[in-house]
Amino acid sequence: MTVLFFVAFVPLARFLPPPSPAQDAGAITAFYNEHTGGIRVGFFLVLMVAGMFLTFGTTVAARTRRIESRRQPLMTYLQLTSMAVCAVIAVFCGIFWEAAAYRPGVTSPDVTQALNDLGWFTFLWPWVPFSVWCVAIAIPIFEDNAATRTYPRWVAYVNLWTAVLFLPAGFIVFTKTGPLAWNGVLAFYIPLFVFFIWVVLMSVTTLQSIRRQIAVDAV
Repeated sequence: MTVLFFVAFVPLARFLPPPSPAQDAGAITAFYNEHTGGIRVGFFLVLMVAGMFLTFGTTVAARTRRIESRRQPLMTYLQLTSMAVCAVIAVFCGIFWEAAAYRPGVTSPDVTQALNDLGWFTFLWPWVPFSVWCVAIAIPIFEDNAATRTYPRWVAYVNLWTAVLFLPAGFIVFTKTGPLAWNGVLAFYIPLFVFFIWVVLMSVTTLQSIRRQIAVDAV
């Protein structure tokens, strides 16, 4: 999932670094006209990433469900709900960017700029469901008192810090320049790279958890 997203976002769509929100409609339109093919193929791949995203999320939820096995699995349900919202967000940002590249040389520059804005707002601004998802993972891990823990306790702290570091993305609506713009360090680079570091860490620790459970079941 991580590799496919990188291929879609960087060499194909050329969205890293992102086009500046301070650019005028003509510059944004020129960018889409120049990279039309890459954007179309790239965000077709992002649809596949969204499907893998669901698989990743349900696997993590299945592990924390074991911790909540003796009571109502509220955090598991919250994870699944948040994950579904996050997958829809990933699909919709792709829809807006694909629409911006749909009629190169025909669509009004103002419309192309508006679709580009919608894509970036959808990609970064809805930080809340991502943060809620991380908190819903952290709480069961803190509550795990089993002799063989499903996840190490440090994974819960990683999830809480990840939830906090998503927050600056919510400020992109207030500025077009600086670290809180959608191409800024705080609003774009930190949340994006933290997200993929989180995906890798959760993938590795989830696989380790599954292996430990297989060994316990075998005994």
